[in-house]
Amino acid sequence: AIRKPPWKTLGEDDYKAALEALKAVDLREKWSEPFSHLSGGQQQRALMARALASDPQLLLLDEPLSGVDAKSQNVIVELLARLRRRGIGVVVVTHNLNPYLEHLDHVLLLNRRVVAFGSVDEILDSGLLTETYERAVRILRIGSKCYVICGDSHA
Repeated sequence: AIRKPPWKTLGEDDYKAALEALKAVDLREKWSEPFSHLSGGQQQRALMARALASDPQLLLLDEPLSGVDAKSQNVIVELLARLRRRGIGVVVVTHNLNPYLEHLDHVLLLNRRVVAFGSVDEILDSGLLTETYERAVRILRIGSKCYVICGDSHA
């Protein structure tokens, strides 16, 4: 795991950890690419790789899907699901629950105060979500999938 002060040189294990982390976020081929040359989604994935290379026990993520393309969104959500299955704690701050719903253990709804805390089944309540988002919210269930729909819903 990469946990060295900046004045220490990186060893073979550190490079291995970095390569594995890039592979985990589907960016192995970008190893030599400057960060500034990456797209927004690739930059977000590179930052995830940076966090993974340190072998974390807990990840705290603020809007990790903000401004990313569909491919990066899928890579990040699947990565978070794998980390969860491996027992790594993941805390995500988000305004959009939909990409995460299948992978959550608990949800904390906030709107200047704690509105609710509980399992996904307990939280998927249009009243609680309306109070959180301060606008009409519907829960759409299609088979085993659920979607939170905010705002106007006419076609």
